[in-house]
Amino acid sequence: GPSTGLPTQAAQADLMQARWGTHGDHPTIALAPAFHQEIYTETIRAFNLAEQFRMPVILLLDEVIGHLSEGVVPPEPGSFEIINRTLHEGPVEDFVPYDVSKGDVPPFRPYFDGAPWHTTGLNHDETGFPTTNPEQITSDMYRHIRKVLGNKDIIDKVEYFMADDAEIGVVSFGSTARAAMAAIKKARKAGIKVGMLRPVTVWPFPKDQVYEFGRDKKCLVVPEFNMGQMVYEVERAVHFDRPIKRVNKVGGVPIYPNEILAAIEEVA
Repeated sequence: GPSTGLPTQAAQADLMQARWGTHGDHPTIALAPAFHQEIYTETIRAFNLAEQFRMPVILLLDEVIGHLSEGVVPPEPGSFEIINRTLHEGPVEDFVPYDVSKGDVPPFRPYFDGAPWHTTGLNHDETGFPTTNPEQITSDMYRHIRKVLGNKDIIDKVEYFMADDAEIGVVSFGSTARAAMAAIKKARKAGIKVGMLRPVTVWPFPKDQVYEFGRDKKCLVVPEFNMGQMVYEVERAVHFDRPIKRVNKVGGVPIYPNEILAAIEEVA
């Protein structure tokens, strides 16, 4: 949401903050569930991804979802996968905190077991201590990029809604996607063939899936509860080759289904 800019009100204004609010150029992982059941399962997935890739994972929610009342069916214990980070095997004295010879996600060793540790927010070498060596910094940056972008098949997640025969496409996420679903149902009743791709993983952006979804569409409608952020990623994903209709809104009042429906009818 807009945080202290409009506290307790709703927005999707932190989408780019989740990607670029870093003190560096490394990629991020951010998930944006749209339903309470999905919040439960995506929280589990967020922890799994954080452990698997040894990095923070952002769970993007908004006030609209937070103040809804929905049923949640907890999974049976043991029915979902729990991923723990890869641990270093061998003597403590052989442990190197960021030993890249072991791969892009170096094995971890628990704190306080006698292993040497130094944690910093600065660029660092394999020991964890700060460095200004250009080659080391460059190598480490590419490692961060590889471990995310090189594993998009694991990280990416999208959901489709009435998309099989769609001639008009909607791309939306979070609470706004819920309004889009209602709009699509109404449009379908009026004979408009429209469907939606909903990114659940918003970073890294699922550009390949958006391209496949959007490349043959008459137009793409992109509703966002902000002044327009995801739309730029959609434009890039379809190579600026498809007409795009923006639906944007700020002020703390959500985008309503009829507002999205009006945009769909305009381009139909």
